[in-house]
Amino acid sequence: LGIGVVLPLLGAAAQGAAAALRWEWLVPPFLAGVAGHWVTSIPDELADRRARKRTLAVVAGGLVARRAALALVTFAALSGWWMLPGDDRARAWALALVLAATLPAWAVHHDAGPTDRRRCLIFVAALGGAITAAFVGWSVAAAMTAHVD
Repeated sequence: LGIGVVLPLLGAAAQGAAAALRWEWLVPPFLAGVAGHWVTSIPDELADRRARKRTLAVVAGGLVARRAALALVTFAALSGWWMLPGDDRARAWALALVLAATLPAWAVHHDAGPTDRRRCLIFVAALGGAITAAFVGWSVAAAMTAHVD
C-alpha cells in the first residue's frame, strides 16, 4: 500500500493534482508493490519457515510464491499499459522493458529456491529490476503526456 498507493497519492497531493488522480491508476503500482514484497521474502523462505512466519513462500511453498510473483509482475506491467495515462509509444517501451526484464526470472524460477543461492539471486534481481523498470517506465510515459500551462 505504501509504495503503490500512498506514495502516488502523496505525490499527486504535493503537486496539487490529487483531484485529477483516478483510482484505477493506482492498481498497477499496487500490484507491483505486492509483487515486490513477495519477491523479497523468497530468499528468506527457510528462515521464515523456522520462525513460523506466514509469508507466501512459507504458506504456499517457494515454487508457488515464485510463480505468483512472476505472474503478478507480468499482470502489473500489462495492467499499466491499459490503465495508466501516457504516450502510447512510451507505454509500449515500458511494457517491453518490464517483460524483457522478467525473462531471466522465468528461466530460473523452477530452481530458484533459497538452497540455490545463485538462481535465487538471479530471480530476485530480475524481478526487482522489472518492478523498478515498471515504475520508471510508467513515470516516463506519464511525463511525456504532461501538459505544462
